[in-house]
This record gives sequence, structure tokens and C-alpha cells, in this order.
Amino acid sequence: MGFMQTNWSIYFATLKETTAYRIVMLFSLITGPLTVLVNYVIWKAIFASTGKAVFGGFTFEQMLTYIAISHVTWYLVWDDTEDDLIEGVREGNFTAYLLKPLSYIRFAFVKKVGHRTWALFIEYLPVLIIIGLMFGFQIFKSSNVLWYALMVIIGFITLFLVNMLLGMFAFWFIRPKGIVWMYRMAARFLYGGILPLSIFPLAMQKIFFFLPFQFVAYVPAQAFIGRYELAGVTLQPLETLLYGAFQVFILYLVVLLFWRISVKKFCGVGT
Repeated sequence: MGFMQTNWSIYFATLKETTAYRIVMLFSLITGPLTVLVNYVIWKAIFASTGKAVFGGFTFEQMLTYIAISHVTWYLVWDDTEDDLIEGVREGNFTAYLLKPLSYIRFAFVKKVGHRTWALFIEYLPVLIIIGLMFGFQIFKSSNVLWYALMVIIGFITLFLVNMLLGMFAFWFIRPKGIVWMYRMAARFLYGGILPLSIFPLAMQKIFFFLPFQFVAYVPAQAFIGRYELAGVTLQPLETLLYGAFQVFILYLVVLLFWRISVKKFCGVGT
């Protein structure tokens, strides 16, 4: 079976598998708009109490756009790669991938593409429409949709690679779920999914700037608004894209290195 034929087989198999969970995914039609509504109320109160037209570099309209876009973007980039890998290693199913001429990383990535393709139609677009009906479609008015889409791709790959790293702890620890849980506790802040990263103190922003997590939510939402500013650094769209590609490249090298070391340890334990 050829390279592309294998990828297509995995992709379509994932689409069929994902349809079995469409009811669970449809809950997003309730939780998504509700989450944005809660944030709308909170930020409305913050702007009213401070009496400022601009807070943290955002007008209220920009903040609402940021909240909505960063939230729906999560439907496009989310995955559970780490859970699949941890479960496979724990239950022994991972051994089957070592016996096949198929890279597990490649398999997991194509599977995520298939899973998120379905999410585009059953989560992302419906929730986007509901939010638009609630707050007005003018909050989605932007001339930067192409840059936003490119940043989403960067975020998509970034989160996949980060989750692969998390999953690889299964090769080293009997119960890696604790590490995953601690990461998830901090993750939404690191992504910019709870608050825009530019609102944090400057010292923290400097740390965020050098980490790849910002590309999961903060950068796509900022790209949609039409800017990028963090830790006093302002980048043009192309510069932001190149910086994101560089971050992905470094992260990919780390994943490959850790993967080779981890798989050898798994084989050693198995023998």
C-alpha cells in the first residue's frame, strides 16, 4: 500500500469512527456558546467597573472577538493523542505498531486530521453560527481570515506534538496520568484560552513568547483580529507565521529524539 493510500485509509477510517461520537460532540452546541456568554458577562463587568475603553490592549469588541475565536479554534486543534498512546502502552496494543511498517507518529497525526475534519462541521461551524446569532456576526468581521487559517495549522501541529511528548511519558512511568493532569491544569492559561497572554505581567509574557503553546489559541485569535504583540514584541503576519514554523520545527526535533529514546526503553522493558 502506497504512502498516500495508507494515509487516506487511516483518514477515512477515523471519519467513520468519529461519527460514533457525534452525540457527545453535539454537546459543544450548548457548552460552547454558554462559555462565551459567561466570558461576555465577566468582561462586560470588568470594562464597566474600570471605566476604560481599552483594557490590556483590547477594546470590549476586540475582547469579545478574541474570546469567541480562541474558543472555537479549540475545536479545530484539540486532540487526545496522549491518551491514546498512554492507553496503548499500558494495555500492550502499542506493540502491534512496532511490528508494522508504519510510523505511529504518522498514524496518530493522520488520525487527528480525520477527527478534526469532522469537528469542523459538527462543532466549529455550528458554534460559530450560534455565537454570531447571539452577539452579532460583526464580531467575526475580519480581513485576516487567511492568516488566521495558517496560524490554526501551526496550532494544530503544535498541540499534536506537545501531546505526543506527554504520551511518551507512558514509556517511563507506570502511571503518567498525574503528569498529564498537571499539564492540563496549566494548559489553557499557556494557550491563551482563559485570558489573552498580553494581559499577564511582562515577566510572564517574556516566558510565553519563547514557548510554542501561544500558537494553540492566542496567536490564531490575534491573527484574526489583525495583530501580534507579546512581551513588547510586535510581529507582522508573515513574521509570526515564520516564528511559528520555527517553533514547530524545534518541537518536532524534540519529539523525534524523545521518541527514539522512549521506544528503545519500551523494547528494553519488553524483553
